[in-house]
Amino acid sequence: MDDKLLPVGTIVTIKSDKGKYIISGKNLKIDDSFYDYSLLKYPKGYNDKSKFIYLNDEDLDEVICLGNINYRG
Repeated sequence: MDDKLLPVGTIVTIKSDKGKYIISGKNLKIDDSFYDYSLLKYPKGYNDKSKFIYLNDEDLDEVICLGNINYRG
């Protein structure tokens, strides 16, 4: 478990856009690049026109609401 990364479900703002986003995944390899997070616009989430945003921890601005930290999987 990577304790330094925020949990999935956390709602954040990012430095390049003040809209809200929800963290949908962590520790990703996309093509030849590595990212800390995948995010989706909040509150819409995923739909057929959604695009994931891939960012690293330093690209996040503010935590609005902390996601699931009691996962037992």
